[in-house]
Amino acid sequence: MSWTDAQTYCRQHHSDLATVNDQTDLDELLKSLPSGFRDSMWIGLYRTNAFTTWVFSDGSKSLFSPWSPSQPNNAGGNQYCVYSSTAGYWNDWACLDKLPFICY
Repeated sequence: MSWTDAQTYCRQHHSDLATVNDQTDLDELLKSLPSGFRDSMWIGLYRTNAFTTWVFSDGSKSLFSPWSPSQPNNAGGNQYCVYSSTAGYWNDWACLDKLPFICY
């Protein structure tokens, strides 16, 4: 699903896209994944344009951000949403791309 569709799905099921406030949250999130899961997944971090700060879907600011090397880079000028790898590193990505996601 796109990031927005994933957010809508989570909210319709009484949760939200994952908010990750610190390493402990990230570790718990990654431990909750099914055994053998190897895909990247949308988390709740986004921004509205290239000039705004990153916030989570629940409105909280991002104070923890384990970006992959050279990220965020806004390649293509439209990478306003964030996915996490199963290794726990984050990348900015185009919000319309379809990725697995995690409600948490």
